[in-house]
Amino acid sequence: MVVTIRKRRGGRMTQKTLCNQITIDIDPPNIEKKKNHAVKILKTYPIKDPFRYGHHYGGEIQVVRSPSGKGYHIIAWNRYGVPPKNLKELRRLCGDDKMRIYLDDQGHRQKQVLFGIKRSIKL
Repeated sequence: MVVTIRKRRGGRMTQKTLCNQITIDIDPPNIEKKKNHAVKILKTYPIKDPFRYGHHYGGEIQVVRSPSGKGYHIIAWNRYGVPPKNLKELRRLCGDDKMRIYLDDQGHRQKQVLFGIKRSIKL
């Protein structure tokens, strides 16, 4: 979910776009270690709300096995959100699939997609 916040600052209106949800795809090897690392970062990563109080993802973290059974999907929510630039860095710190992060930077497409079915195509 993306939220836009508008606020008057010094006589002019400013606008921020914040992302309230983060999705992380943990793939082998070492999935247990990577999963625990990602959850620890999400619980401690400081998030600033519009009024400058510190918050984090806290207990709003869902960890499920990926449909293939080989990895994990982590979904976390925060009511205040983070700027898109910080979200990408947070995903990297949590060990999100590098290809997902790269694809999210490419053009206008749905961001942070967790795939339920993976298909391979023989060329």
